[in-house]
Amino acid sequence: MESSMVLIKQGAEAITASYNAIAIALSLMEAYSLSVQHEQTTLQILQDKLGAEDLHTQVITKFSLRFTFTGLQ
Repeated sequence: MESSMVLIKQGAEAITASYNAIAIALSLMEAYSLSVQHEQTTLQILQDKLGAEDLHTQVITKFSLRFTFTGLQ
């Protein structure tokens, strides 16, 4: 049971790392609405797989807020 949870966590981290990297790149290109969409996808995956209390989920929540705020400016 514990090993399957480790695999789920590793899989979620790998997938979300790609979405997060794309979100950062889009933000640097000032494509803020697309950046926010990718960051929200990242957040949804982490919440579903790891839960809201997981550190990775909390970090991505902060990134998502930052991208949203930047896009509104």
